[in-house]
Amino acid sequence: SGARLDIADLLPFADNPKVIGLAEFMNFPGVLMKDPVCMAKLEAFQGKHIDGHAPLLRGMDLNGYLAAGIRTDHETTTAGEAREKLAKGMHILVREGSVSKDLDQLLPVITERYSPFIALCTDDRNPLDIAEQGHLDYMIRTLIGLGRPLHHVYRAASWSAARAFGL
Repeated sequence: SGARLDIADLLPFADNPKVIGLAEFMNFPGVLMKDPVCMAKLEAFQGKHIDGHAPLLRGMDLNGYLAAGIRTDHETTTAGEAREKLAKGMHILVREGSVSKDLDQLLPVITERYSPFIALCTDDRNPLDIAEQGHLDYMIRTLIGLGRPLHHVYRAASWSAARAFGL
């Protein structure tokens, strides 16, 4: 939300055993243009989890983004985009926030084949929605209500998410 995190701000955390990686690397244009600031941050966290933020990124640009070591994305909004990212080894975090609601569009990829590479995400879900509807439990109930098999849903809500983040 407007904060600036320079490489000097991040370096003290790179080797901290409680830090699993670099969260939500949003500057995908900087990655693709090999911006030195972006590259320094990514280099500092190589070997750890690097969480992505790559809306509508596909094709060769997606290949370049993945080559930088970024392995997850919560900005995927269509099943076609999800399938391409999954095929290239990216782990998709299906988001159902308060404003960005991608669950319905990504329902087709929550399957036996893909559920090991799908996790559930409540990015930007506001406290009122959580209090009234729930958090991950809301997503679980919704998916089951829409007919997704229990084992696909619970895998995405637990094991798959833990595996994606190296937990």
